[in-house]
Amino acid sequence: MEQTALKNLEDKLEQLLKKYQLLQKENKQLKNSLSETEMALAKSQKAYEALQLKLDAGIIRATRAMDEHQQQLLQNRIDQYLKEINKCLTLLEA
Repeated sequence: MEQTALKNLEDKLEQLLKKYQLLQKENKQLKNSLSETEMALAKSQKAYEALQLKLDAGIIRATRAMDEHQQQLLQNRIDQYLKEINKCLTLLEA
């Protein structure tokens, strides 16, 4: 009777160890995936910031030669682009 209980305990311990090893492996994979995603996000954010600077510089140059109506149209287009970029960044963060 004790042998059977001991054997059952050993079997359960072995199963738990296997599950633990699988969970460790999965955890490592998830951490790697998270790291890759964070790196991609950081890269996208840097690209976004660089584009934002270029856009700001372009706006300054372009608006000097525009009338008020043209400036408003341009601002609306820029706002629309920024919304689309922010949506992309939000998708990357998810």
